[in-house]
Amino acid sequence: MKRTTWIALGVFALLLVAATVVWRSAPERGITRMAFVKLDGATVDRVQVAGKQPVALRREGDVWKLEDGRLADGEAVKRLIDAVEKLTSSDLVTQDTERQVEFEVDADKGVIITLSQGTRSMATFVVGKAAPGGATYARTGDQVFRVTGLHRSLFAKDESAWLERKLFADAVGDVARLEVRLHDVPPYALVKKDDAWGIEDPSVLPSGF
Repeated sequence: MKRTTWIALGVFALLLVAATVVWRSAPERGITRMAFVKLDGATVDRVQVAGKQPVALRREGDVWKLEDGRLADGEAVKRLIDAVEKLTSSDLVTQDTERQVEFEVDADKGVIITLSQGTRSMATFVVGKAAPGGATYARTGDQVFRVTGLHRSLFAKDESAWLERKLFADAVGDVARLEVRLHDVPPYALVKKDDAWGIEDPSVLPSGF
């Protein structure tokens, strides 16, 4: 084989290796991804859900409330924020704005989520309909992604579902006195002493009790 042929084959091999390296590395360098990597859930103090079931939530210290001051279910808000922190996808479906209706991430059918710290928006995206394989379509800007581990029901629900349903914030173990008032019956109280409960004033007990 001629020397020039060997040189040509060597150049071809080098070009093939270079092309393979570029082919493998270029997609990762220019990858399109949906993720809020800079989001710190602990600093979020406002959550806005817009759509057919809108709600606005704000944090006061360690307590979450609705805009009208009613106590919100803190665990439900935490689940929402945790889900956004973990949200990540490189499964780009489309960037065609005309197809947003198809995936229900448009302004009419989408659920628009905004997480903020004060007046600074930290994350904004739109949740759409369910996707095959237990995933959900979500949009950021004009890009629609297929996202796993994210469910529309986590964000879209009646305002009443965001309310705290506990009647008492204090733990039962912290209670030391219980007063009972019944109709047509003298009131009485129970007190806890050394982890045992007893009547506070035994004189209120019926004779022979």
